[in-house]
Amino acid sequence: KTGQFITISHPKGLQRVQLIFMHLPDGNVSGKGFASTRGASLEKLLNNNINRLNTVDDQSSYTLSDLVGALGELFEIYRPTTIRTQSTIPGERRVHDHSDHVSVGRVTQLAYAVFEKNIYQNEVTIPLEHYTGYPIALLPENVFSNDLSKKDRAFTSYVEFDPAACSSHLACWPQSNYNKYLPRQYPASQ
Repeated sequence: KTGQFITISHPKGLQRVQLIFMHLPDGNVSGKGFASTRGASLEKLLNNNINRLNTVDDQSSYTLSDLVGALGELFEIYRPTTIRTQSTIPGERRVHDHSDHVSVGRVTQLAYAVFEKNIYQNEVTIPLEHYTGYPIALLPENVFSNDLSKKDRAFTSYVEFDPAACSSHLACWPQSNYNKYLPRQYPASQ
């Protein structure tokens, strides 16, 4: 319906898992964006500092209403039984969350409200779960053993394609903040 471009991929051997990429620009930790995307960010779109957010490949452009509609359309197509997203709480002074994490949580909430109303007339509630981002670094470790190994393998597969994260498992653990995030996972209270 929205006429926007997305990319859908499947991890090898897992056809039932679909990764959907909307190609939105990285808004930077601060929400101020980067020069390469003319300072665009999801946070700026949410706060009405910009009217449209162009994708990094310039194939699509979203107003806030368009973006909420596109995400709501994906909810309608896939009919999730649980929706998991980032926390809408920015964190605290010592550990502030990435602006994109908080903004994605907010956009997901908006799309969820439309989805619940349009599809279920607010009579059925699909669980919407929020998870804490960078502020988990201050909380006790709570992911261990087999769960930690699985999480580490998934993350290590990802970092091969993101040179900004780290170059390998060995580089991630001792020399970056990722060693604080992998052994932790906390639901956020909204």
